[in-house]
Amino acid sequence: MLNRTETKQLRKIHAVLSAFREVDADMPVASALALVDISLNREPMRVKDLIKRIGVSQSAASRLISLWTDWTWRKKEGPGYVADGRDPMDTRSKQVQLTPQGEKFIERLTNIMEKN
Repeated sequence: MLNRTETKQLRKIHAVLSAFREVDADMPVASALALVDISLNREPMRVKDLIKRIGVSQSAASRLISLWTDWTWRKKEGPGYVADGRDPMDTRSKQVQLTPQGEKFIERLTNIMEKN
């Protein structure tokens, strides 16, 4: 049986996961993890560093990231929470960062965690 604190924590998790589902009901958990990791960085992040942090392949990372960009790999409009582009220091590498819309979404998630 869960105590009150555990129940409260699980309700917060449920609320955050529900917010992710509002963006895309079929979104993989790894994609949500990718967005959280990108937001923790706050600076442009190399995709290869993200791959190491979340433990996925290059192709999987590309698909997961695209779910947050303006146009997804599924060829449908995305939420535009992440911008991706070439690393100016190494044009062979891609980097990602939150857009202003992505920052608002992350703020919404942190508000959920504080409120519930």
